[in-house]
Amino acid sequence: MIELAPKNMQPDHTVQPIEVLLYTVPQVAKMLQVSTRTVFHLIARGQLPTVKIGTSLRIFSDELLHFARTGTRRIAEACKESLAERGIHADVTC
Repeated sequence: MIELAPKNMQPDHTVQPIEVLLYTVPQVAKMLQVSTRTVFHLIARGQLPTVKIGTSLRIFSDELLHFARTGTRRIAEACKESLAERGIHADVTC
């Protein structure tokens, strides 16, 4: 019998998850449960920092997490402003 590895040495078949560092605008919109238009509005107002890769905007995961923890009111404000830009003036919670 040929032994290829010592008995106490077990192969590591576990798969380590890859941490996502950057998200696309549609991914962020889905996670925040808002429209992509609202995400672009947040970006334009400087409330959600981005990095440009080629022609695409990306949002760092740590920036998104910080925004999600502190920006609930800012999301509602951006949503209302986005509606107002389209001529919809209503006192709604977005």
